[in-house]
Amino acid sequence: MGMGFVAEFSNEVLFLIDRDWFGWPDPPRWGLASFDPANGKWNLWGNFSDLPSAWTVPAALDGPERNPT
Repeated sequence: MGMGFVAEFSNEVLFLIDRDWFGWPDPPRWGLASFDPANGKWNLWGNFSDLPSAWTVPAALDGPERNPT
């Protein structure tokens, strides 16, 4: 499980995956994939432990509403 974020750039749809379970032996916290509807091709860009410094996650999704009790 985890949370995902979707964005469109040019003609591609980007999927940023924030995993609930990460670290050895699981993959790193973040994953990035994209889909190009023009040719029906998926691109898997990889996994990484930290977001690039230019990227931000909306504050509302990083607060208590993310894990309601």
